[in-house]
Amino acid sequence: MPANQAIRNFYTWGSFLSLSVAAGAVWTVAGTLSYAFTWSYPRYFPLILAAVFSVMGDFAANTGPNKKPLRVRVPLWFLNACLIFTTAIGGSELAKGIPQNVRLAEVKRKTATLARSITNLQAKPGTAVVPKVQEVAVQVENLNRCLQGDKSAAACAEQHPLEPTLGISDAQKFPPGSAALIGDVQKKALDLHQDLAMAKGDYGFTRLGASPPRNE
Repeated sequence: MPANQAIRNFYTWGSFLSLSVAAGAVWTVAGTLSYAFTWSYPRYFPLILAAVFSVMGDFAANTGPNKKPLRVRVPLWFLNACLIFTTAIGGSELAKGIPQNVRLAEVKRKTATLARSITNLQAKPGTAVVPKVQEVAVQVENLNRCLQGDKSAAACAEQHPLEPTLGISDAQKFPPGSAALIGDVQKKALDLHQDLAMAKGDYGFTRLGASPPRNE
C-alpha cells in the first residue's frame, strides 16, 4: 500500500479540519478510555476533547506565513468546540440537559410510580413470596427513602444502585398471569435507571452500551 494511501487511514493534523473526523475522534478517544478502564465518563469530558481537537484543527489550518493572529482565532476555538461537541453528542441528547432540580423531581416521581407497580405485583397471588420480588421491593423502597431526604439523585443512585431490569430474567418462573405486571415493572425500572444515570452524568459505554464492559 502506498504511503500516502496509508496516511488516509489514520489521523493527521489535517484530519481535524473536517467536522466529521473531529467529531468521530471525540468518540474514538472517549470510547477507548471508557471501555478499557470500565469508566463512565462525565458529560463534560467530550466537550474537553472537542476543545482540544478544535485547537488542533486551527493550528493545522494556520501553519503558513499568512496565519491569522490569536485574538481572531481564539473565539473560533470555542465556537468550533461547541460545534464538534454538538455533532458528536447529537442534538437530541443535548436536549435532555434539563435543570438538576427538575430532574430530581422527575426521579422522585418515577421512583414512587415504580414502588406502586411493585406493590401491585406483590398483590398477585404467590408473587410476594418470590425472593427476587422481595429483594427488588426493598431496593426500590431504600432508593425512595433516600430521595425523600436531602441527598441528590446522583448520591442516591450511587448509594442504592438499581439494575435496568431489576435482575428479573425469566418471567416464566413467576406465578401464571404475572408476566404483564413484571414487564410493566421492568419497563419503569429501565426508564428510572436511565434517569439516574443521567443524574450521575454517566455518558460512557457502561450506560450506552448493550452490556457493561467485562473485567478481564
